[in-house]
Amino acid sequence: MSAAELLQIFLMSERIRQLRMRALIHQRISSSARQRAKRLTMIYLATVAREKTSLQALPPIKVFTSKEMTKLSEEDYLEKFHISKASFWFILDKLSFHLCKRELRDTPLWKQIAVSLYILATTESLKSIGDMFGMERSSVVKVFLEFCYGINLIFQEEYMKGYPPTSEGISTIRKGFETTSGLSQAYGAVGVYHVDVKETDKRARTPVQILVVADHRNKFTYVEIGQPGDNSNMFERSALKDYHKCNKLFYSMSRKLGGTSVPMFLIGDASFHLQPFLMTPFQHANLSPQELYFNAVLLKTHLSVENAFAQVKKRFPRIETCKDIQVDVIPILTKTLCIMHNILLERNDLLQESVAIDTIPPVIPSAIDEDGMGMTIRDEIAKDLFSCYRSLGH
Repeated sequence: MSAAELLQIFLMSERIRQLRMRALIHQRISSSARQRAKRLTMIYLATVAREKTSLQALPPIKVFTSKEMTKLSEEDYLEKFHISKASFWFILDKLSFHLCKRELRDTPLWKQIAVSLYILATTESLKSIGDMFGMERSSVVKVFLEFCYGINLIFQEEYMKGYPPTSEGISTIRKGFETTSGLSQAYGAVGVYHVDVKETDKRARTPVQILVVADHRNKFTYVEIGQPGDNSNMFERSALKDYHKCNKLFYSMSRKLGGTSVPMFLIGDASFHLQPFLMTPFQHANLSPQELYFNAVLLKTHLSVENAFAQVKKRFPRIETCKDIQVDVIPILTKTLCIMHNILLERNDLLQESVAIDTIPPVIPSAIDEDGMGMTIRDEIAKDLFSCYRSLGH
């Protein structure tokens, strides 16, 4: 029952008391006052009875216990945590040393992992999740943050190692893209995604940009979070651009195409600026068959990052709503989700359902690369792709 309803009941009961006192004092009550007092009495008694019945009908809060945990089937793990039973216990085993801290000793390891994964896999409030596991909201927040720190500390080096690049890593990714799409010299597909964070103490939602790169296997190789509320071109001021513009390894592994040296490059959509290390689609009118084919290959290759982020949102919907998540937690949360995605892909723990990709019309950039080198490289790549396509008899 709400506070307003309780206040109304109190006022009614107070009014009844006053009417009865007046009747005793004056020994005379008009017929209308008597009827009104009787009506108020009946309303008050009916309200109390209804409230008592509703309280009896409420089921007690079911606290999730270790005994119930042992009874969970594979389907239960997938339904509650969106990962397999084997992956759940694999993560618990790897994080066990990190989570055995003095301030967390009162919370069993299985509960710390279960609470954290349940937060990621649902959009329920942290208080509701705390009630389900028999924990205070403050303890839920503490456990969840330690889980995120542990995932980044223990798993990042093994499961997200695209940057800084190595010769072996570049060769593997380059060969992967050549096999899947025929595009030579590609090192990853880059995308910028947005989430709106609504903090509990604020009415307005704060937009946050997420810059990610994925390889040919739909695995994330790079994650960077923008400043809250900043909607400017994130890639242009990112460390990712500095990596591809200044890292000598990307240029030392260049290939000659038609007399032009082509470095390792990223694949972006039409919202990015064309640059020697960042290929974007042709956008002018009356595209030639060669340019149309290049755009088709580029679109197919760019799907790797779109698929990867769509899978993260499908498996871990907390990132889309950011319910009960503070803005300053978004960086560690996003990186945790991307690392978790890579871990589960590596373990072949895949989503059973197909994932729908959001189709957003690209924003055409206002400028192109300054010295025109990006256009030269793109033309040579398109020429090479189309000649290979024609050589196959198409």
